[in-house]
Amino acid sequence: MFDDNDKDHDGAVNFNEFMNIIKETYKHDLMMKTEEGQVMALEVIKSLSLDIFKQLDSDGQGTLDWCEFKTYGNINKDKQREVQKYI
Repeated sequence: MFDDNDKDHDGAVNFNEFMNIIKETYKHDLMMKTEEGQVMALEVIKSLSLDIFKQLDSDGQGTLDWCEFKTYGNINKDKQREVQKYI
């Protein structure tokens, strides 16, 4: 998942690449929504994902290397539940 979304192959994912990972993770759930529901859900998910991204970006460079990215599963579970709530 990480390597597939590291489009420029620089060993890190930027926020847009991270968003693609989040969208891919919830792709099936998003497809079950109406078009309007998808738009609304994606807006909320983008905002929550930015919070998550900033939390993971421990060196503040605006990208996530593999070591930062792999901590995604350990982040605040409330944030993950909040994302899932809008799916």
